[in-house]
Amino acid sequence: AEETGPFFGRISLIKTPPGSGLQKHHRDINFPGPLAQVTVQVALTPLVANNGPLSYVPGSHRMITPGYEIVANPPLGSVVLYDSFCEHHGIENHCAYDRYAMYYEFETRGVFSGYTASHFGPQSSAHMMAFRAFVDADLRQWVNHIQAS
Repeated sequence: AEETGPFFGRISLIKTPPGSGLQKHHRDINFPGPLAQVTVQVALTPLVANNGPLSYVPGSHRMITPGYEIVANPPLGSVVLYDSFCEHHGIENHCAYDRYAMYYEFETRGVFSGYTASHFGPQSSAHMMAFRAFVDADLRQWVNHIQAS
């Protein structure tokens, strides 16, 4: 029997070192879906406007683009929940110290909307790597290095 319902998908620790530039706008999942995935951000260092917090495009999870972004500056230990289809990006870190945040992803089994083989099947990784190689020249160099290894 196929399992349904909520599923704890992934956990990651993100370090944004001093001098880090803007991250490209992106979504954590490829396709929208009802309750497809929720991302939880936990600030492990204070997130302030100049140390690389996340900036969100409100309404983008519903394919609405209002023309502005909201920068989240939660206090230390705070939790930010966002629909993983919401467009966002990390902004520059102009501080002299690293910025750390922990991310937890909660998924709905049976809603296939992410980047992993469990979402798209065994060819998902090859497809994603081909897409990244086409889109970004820097990533193309990294892919070539990995394939040569």
